Amino acid sequence: MADIKDAEQLLRHPIAVALTEDRNSVMLAASVAGDPPRTRLAWIDWRAATIAARIVCPPGRPSRMRPLVATDVRVDQAGIDDRVIAIRVADGVSAVQLITADEAPAPHTAVGPEGVALVRVDLRALVLGVDAMSGGGEPVGRLDAAGIGLLSLSGGRVTGRLGASHGLAAGFGAGHWVADVEDATFEAGFTPVLPAWLPQGLECGMFHIEPDVAYPSASPSVVVAWGREPTRVLVRQTPGILASPDPGGARSHLVTVGSFPAIMTSRGRFATLVWEGSDRAFGVQVSGVDEPGDVALRVAASM
Repeated sequence: MADIKDAEQLLRHPIAVALTEDRNSVMLAASVAGDPPRTRLAWIDWRAATIAARIVCPPGRPSRMRPLVATDVRVDQAGIDDRVIAIRVADGVSAVQLITADEAPAPHTAVGPEGVALVRVDLRALVLGVDAMSGGGEPVGRLDAAGIGLLSLSGGRVTGRLGASHGLAAGFGAGHWVADVEDATFEAGFTPVLPAWLPQGLECGMFHIEPDVAYPSASPSVVVAWGREPTRVLVRQTPGILASPDPGGARSHLVTVGSFPAIMTSRGRFATLVWEGSDRAFGVQVSGVDEPGDVALRVAASM
């Protein structure tokens, strides 16, 4: 079995954490790259001195409120049959603990350089979540199974899905309604920022409190809409940075809200705008008006 330096020379980049399998001369090497950062995994077969498989996890950013991101990776290729949970954590997290359907609790796994932890699991194991652990061994935040991304590499083909996220510019999700901004502040634990400008003639509706399905202990989002379909302006906000930043798409482009970069997506009389301020993330959805992108930008600028 070769060592880390040999693996780094083969991969041509540094390795943060590695798992070895002496019985089959395979090393699993993890590293971090990109902005937003992604965890890269490579399975090295030292019998042939080749990289048997590579995969790059979706981008993710752990933070104090959402202290870990994770991807459940399965590989069946070139003689490799493996499953690993690739995890990255925020500063202050020293270990992770996998939560499974087994009665016996899983051991803690220490976090390595760049906040990376790798947990190898049985192919049939039911993973319910991952806990972030403090230096004293206390849980400081959980990522539920809904927030764990899935990737599968088989025969050179990659399939999978992203973990659940807020969907900040989408419609209403699971949660409950409250009457006004005072009740929303009490339930969410923060005071919602409301726009100072809106198109004329739109009445404010009730406030919707939406728990984070991926991070049960994180603060919920607050959503409020003015008007109703087909003409509506909806604003969603949540404290902290997003664990999964908005990736944009074919109809998206980069704009600015004040000094902050934002992703604008528009089609016909519908537009969404997502950006992150200094202490929270925002999403604006505008529908049923002419030039909806311009309206979304004006609403956002007034916040």
